Amino acid sequence: MRVLLAGGGTAGHVNPAIAIAQILKQRSPDTVAEFVGKEDGIEHRLVSEAGYKFHPIKIYGFERKFSIKNFRSLYYAVKSVSDAKKIIRDFVPDIVIGTGGYVTWPLIRAAASMKVPSVLHESNAVPGMTVKLLSSKAEKIMINIPECAEHIKQKEKIVVTGNPLLNAFYKTDRDTTRKKYGLKQGDRLIVSFGGSGGAEVLNKVCIDLMLNYSSKDTKIHHIHACGKKYYPKMSEYYRSMSSVDNERCVLKEYINDMPVLMTAADLIISRAGAMTISEISRCGRASILIPSPNVTGDHQKKNALAMQKEGAAEIIEEKDLSYVSLKSKVEEILKNDKKRAIMEERSGVALEKRPDEKIYKTIMEILSTKK
Repeated sequence: MRVLLAGGGTAGHVNPAIAIAQILKQRSPDTVAEFVGKEDGIEHRLVSEAGYKFHPIKIYGFERKFSIKNFRSLYYAVKSVSDAKKIIRDFVPDIVIGTGGYVTWPLIRAAASMKVPSVLHESNAVPGMTVKLLSSKAEKIMINIPECAEHIKQKEKIVVTGNPLLNAFYKTDRDTTRKKYGLKQGDRLIVSFGGSGGAEVLNKVCIDLMLNYSSKDTKIHHIHACGKKYYPKMSEYYRSMSSVDNERCVLKEYINDMPVLMTAADLIISRAGAMTISEISRCGRASILIPSPNVTGDHQKKNALAMQKEGAAEIIEEKDLSYVSLKSKVEEILKNDKKRAIMEERSGVALEKRPDEKIYKTIMEILSTKK
């Protein structure tokens, strides 16, 4: 089986594509999977690190308000489809798969015009614009949760599969990971991040938490990822405010070993993207979620509320986020072992059972009907 995949812009679009490639390879070892994306996008680095061949394509997103840049974006939206057709002709895939982000657009459009079967996957409760625009072109639309179907016209194409997760999330042992980070009995590990792109408000408050709370308690270890865009500014702020080097508090640009860190963590502080929620649930961790207010359909708040309803997470809306509000929630969870244990137990309830078989079956059914 030859599979061409696209998903980009954020790790939340890229990692599901890599996870689907892993699922197909495990069940059909002869599978050849390659990827399409922006050369300067996060997808290039993540796909290359995962060991897959990457085909660069030039495309840009559209500004929501009027901008001269949108004329450039329109030009490349058209040209990129021609570029994608060339990649398809050279690679000759049996199927193409898109997991969101505007890099999905040219690949699915090109495949439809060339009669190559395609499938989409949407992880969020509210589908992104790209998936909405392409839903008429794909054979099937795999979704994470049933509520997503309300926003897709082609109901007959929908398959509820859950979110595909990287293999490492199923192969990581908690005791082993805690030893890796030098955690002893009674130590507590906080892992915080604002998504692969970072989040300025969340970054500032989490760094203040590291400086004024985590670093003061010898039992607390804290790792925070700023995102590439904010790392220079935030690392400078951290250095300027910290008088000593503290090995227990580490500021990073990006967390490359997320399955390991999440498994080891006692508390996760993050945005509430659908993939992040699935990963937290898979690892069975307690969390404090700060939904982004700048997303389609306010879907992150819906994701967070679902976790809160299950008793797995606490929520702080961004408008209420401060060092004081975050510290209060952190202390409430870290200093109450019973509460944290209940949150950890409830964390996995909202997770769709491992979706590998549903995803594999959906793709194979499409291929069988096209033979």
